[in-house]
Amino acid sequence: MAVGKFSASFKALIKETSRVTFGNLPIVNYRTGYKYLKVAPTGPMAVKYYIPDMTKAFKSAAPDFQTDIEERRFEQLDRLRRRGKGPPKKGEGKRSKRKK
Repeated sequence: MAVGKFSASFKALIKETSRVTFGNLPIVNYRTGYKYLKVAPTGPMAVKYYIPDMTKAFKSAAPDFQTDIEERRFEQLDRLRRRGKGPPKKGEGKRSKRKK
């Protein structure tokens, strides 16, 4: 073998080794879709990010279960009703008071 000249099989071996070592891909003149394959999938990350809502399971196990938001809303409604500022009973709204 002369200096600076390598056989085709040796060149192929070097290319394959560099591809494995450095993550290079063979250069081709068509689209391979590799850039989409190397992006980490967002689906599993999005699923892990949000805490699963267990409200329905709790309500089916204990019918009197209320979330914090529901409790605050009912307490506020109770306070308003005691002051006479709550919503009217069904059928006693503005439209029923209006004279025709």
